Amino acid sequence: GMYKGYALSQLFNQIRRVQELDGSTGAKAWYAVSTFVQLTIMGAFALQAKEILTKGRDPRPMDDHKFWYAAALQGGGVGIFGDFFSASTSRAGGGFAETLAGPVAGLVGDVTRAVGSNVARMDEGKDPLIGRDVANLGRRYNPAATFWPTRMALDRMVWDQLQQLIDPEAEDQWRQFEKRQKKEYGNQSWWRRGDPLPRRAPDLGNVVGAK
Repeated sequence: GMYKGYALSQLFNQIRRVQELDGSTGAKAWYAVSTFVQLTIMGAFALQAKEILTKGRDPRPMDDHKFWYAAALQGGGVGIFGDFFSASTSRAGGGFAETLAGPVAGLVGDVTRAVGSNVARMDEGKDPLIGRDVANLGRRYNPAATFWPTRMALDRMVWDQLQQLIDPEAEDQWRQFEKRQKKEYGNQSWWRRGDPLPRRAPDLGNVVGAK
């Protein structure tokens, strides 16, 4: 609540400041627009840094309206709740109620979904994907999961390798995700899922348009 409430309080404080400004409507509008533009630019930097440093992907093309929409949400004080303007789940895969309730409810929800999905697969005559769920739970809830300097390396060198061993469909899932990422957002992984070491450096030129 402290972390999520801080971002929202900053947003509402800026709205209140605009309302309390002395002067014409034009001056208030200029302050509001300039603040929004600055926050959006900072949101764009944060968005690209996350793509490169924590997700192992090239920066997203910045000539796409979807990028600037995401940047506005990222920098506009909405934070994690911005996901729910365009999707039904959070970045970690949880729903809106779980995000509000916090990480304990998120863990319960993830375990419940894992059990339910595997029961459904077995009911359909398919093999359960218990290995994938074990690897993903470890990936999300290990003590270093939120420490960004080592998070990506830990994902690729530990959790991806574990998932490859216990999830027979891991590589197919990663290939499908890579295709979807390229189609929807215009970027690809410079450190691919399942690779213990990166094959190349990030393609910074991708910011001017997907190749």
